[in-house]
Amino acid sequence: MRLGRDAHAKFERVYCIMRFQAFALLEWKNVSGRNITRAFYHLLALVWIAKGLVAWCVILGVPVPLVSNFENLDTPDQTKLVLFSILDLVAGVALWLSPQWGGVVWLIACLAECVRQLASDSSAARELALAILLFIMLLFFAARYAAKPASNADA
Repeated sequence: MRLGRDAHAKFERVYCIMRFQAFALLEWKNVSGRNITRAFYHLLALVWIAKGLVAWCVILGVPVPLVSNFENLDTPDQTKLVLFSILDLVAGVALWLSPQWGGVVWLIACLAECVRQLASDSSAARELALAILLFIMLLFFAARYAAKPASNADA
């Protein structure tokens, strides 16, 4: 079956549009600060969801490398693990669904994690984890600032 002139012309137009869009993506013409920020939020949400799922694996008894069993932990550590397993999943899902209120939920979870790290016994692990969390929070605020639309001076 042969294509008519109209079908062939339509195919050529679709092909040219698809080729132009592919090159535009490769040349970063369609990338804006808002899209980069959204990608950062989604990446951060995936990390926090994975963190919460690992905590639930420990609670449910699934063997996780470099983590002791839930039964071997002290009662305060068990309480922290259960609290942060719930908080991390809620913060990750909230950040994935809506950066506006999800960012606030994530910041509350991150600040609670900073308080937990300050209260921990190990000084080297505490300092490293606190530095990483503060760096991620700084990236979060920088991404928020970059995604804000420019205000009109005339208005």
